[in-house]
Parts: sequence; C-alpha cells; structure tokens
Amino acid sequence: MHGTHDAGGDTPRTFTVTSIGVIRNERTEPIDDNWDLVNSTIVLDLRVVGADATRGLGEFSHVEVVFLADRVDPATVANSPSTRHPRGHLGWPEVGVLPNGTGSGSTGWASPCAS
Repeated sequence: MHGTHDAGGDTPRTFTVTSIGVIRNERTEPIDDNWDLVNSTIVLDLRVVGADATRGLGEFSHVEVVFLADRVDPATVANSPSTRHPRGHLGWPEVGVLPNGTGSGSTGWASPCAS
C-alpha cells in the first residue's frame, strides 16, 4: 500500500504500509453500517509478525484496528464527498468522513474501536 502524508510542508511524503493480516467475516458486500452485528476474526500473517505478537492483549480494554477497505470501489472513494450525514440520517448534522471511521470515505481507510 502506498499513500501520502502532508507533514506541514508543501510536498506530501510517500510511505509504504505492509499488511500484517486480514479480517475475515461472513459479510460479502462493502456496506458501511451495522458492523456491530457482524462477528469478525483478525488473522495475523505469521510471516510478518511472530506467533507471540498478541501476548498480553487480553489485559487491555480494547484494540484499535486500522484497515484498508479493499472491496470498496476506488472510483467511489475518489469521488466521495469529504462530509456526510452519519449513518445516512439526513436529520443529523454532516461531519467529516474521518470521524465517521468508515471505509468508503475520502481515503478508503477505516479505524473502528473494538472491545
């Protein structure tokens, strides 16, 4: 994966991200909402991280998982607005796509909190 990062300068920096695993579940369509109803499993790639990489994880209250929504059509990501109504509720005020934590925002990246 490649991306850019504006470190406050005029020229964005390029960086590389290496996947350490995949998320598996029963969902087949890239839908933003109702993930609380879906049980997912994170499968670590033992060629990238050691088998003991999760040692002690159970002592924490939650984990932060950052993932690329790879099944979202890149054309919809590139053309999506930078704000939206949370969960499609038009009565709620629009917020930026970054606080939404969804994969179909302006980046294709998401970071939900899981416990």
